Amino acid sequence: MKNLSLEEFSISNDLDKSQNEFVLAKSNELFERLMNFDWNSTKLRDYSKIYFQKCHVKRLHFSIQCSAYNILMALSKQPGKQISELVYLDYGAGLGTSFMLAQLCGFNSVVYNDYNAEWLEEAKAMCTELNLSPAHFVVGDIVEVSEYCKAHSFAVDIISSRNVIEHLPDLVHYYSYASQLNAGRMVMVDSTSANSYNPLVVLNHYKKHRRIEKQFYFEQRKKFIASHVEGLSEEELSLLSSKCRMVFGDEIIKVAKHYKDTKNLLIKPTHMTNSREPVYGVWYEHILPGGEFCAAAAKSDWNSMVMPGFWDTHYKNVFLNWIGKFLNQVIKLTPIPFGRILAPFMTVVSVKNG
Repeated sequence: MKNLSLEEFSISNDLDKSQNEFVLAKSNELFERLMNFDWNSTKLRDYSKIYFQKCHVKRLHFSIQCSAYNILMALSKQPGKQISELVYLDYGAGLGTSFMLAQLCGFNSVVYNDYNAEWLEEAKAMCTELNLSPAHFVVGDIVEVSEYCKAHSFAVDIISSRNVIEHLPDLVHYYSYASQLNAGRMVMVDSTSANSYNPLVVLNHYKKHRRIEKQFYFEQRKKFIASHVEGLSEEELSLLSSKCRMVFGDEIIKVAKHYKDTKNLLIKPTHMTNSREPVYGVWYEHILPGGEFCAAAAKSDWNSMVMPGFWDTHYKNVFLNWIGKFLNQVIKLTPIPFGRILAPFMTVVSVKNG
């Protein structure tokens, strides 16, 4: 990969230079493998090919940079440890690049996880063709990961995720079970594009929220309410669906039944646009202050801080690249709170000591 450097990133000064150079070299190697990968001959399903090429290949520099950033940030919080000593978990990995880069870097063991069994099987197939298969594949959420690790008698040293934590139904639940993956020191690096500090990012997410709510969640919620509470008019179903967009499952049913009996609403949204899937409670790009991630983590003895991310500098448009490089330098040279305002994404870095 040409010109991939972490010098433009805002990253810890504790980073070991030799580890930096090693991870960058492996990043270059992964880039070459993926760019030379014959997508036409692969056994992947068509939707997987389309997804990976759209979400990663078209911005492959940035995808691998983000994966390298998470790995290097985690390593900077595990001082004195060699990569070969550490177990790395890519949580909610999907068809990304983090678990592949981690495998290529030679961690003691790499754990691939995703809640979607189809994504997991597609990831297996891709890894087989690229000769980059992690030692462990786990389908499910953090509970299943915890149970798998206990059953196979190993601990996790690093947990990494990209664009996952903004979707999780219950952050306290997530951090609680994650804390059980190692009795000793453990590091979590969770990056999210739902950067609540950057007003332009927030406005963009508001637009996305409204679109998804209108196209999917609103009608799903109406059908969910109608299937559990009979006798409500179309107008009442619409009202309840609108007011219940930030709750799910039994809570929606409770509110709907109370409204049917009393014509009083027990709840109203506390955010202008945030909404979630009605059955399982998965958020759509949850805009949440970084401090709330830290507060949820602290309940399970994690010490967290919210770091600014960085801008892509590999667009075809030279002007956009210039702007990105300028902003990255400003982010790097300014205090973290100001840098978060300028960054396109944020990263919640959490450390737990045994």
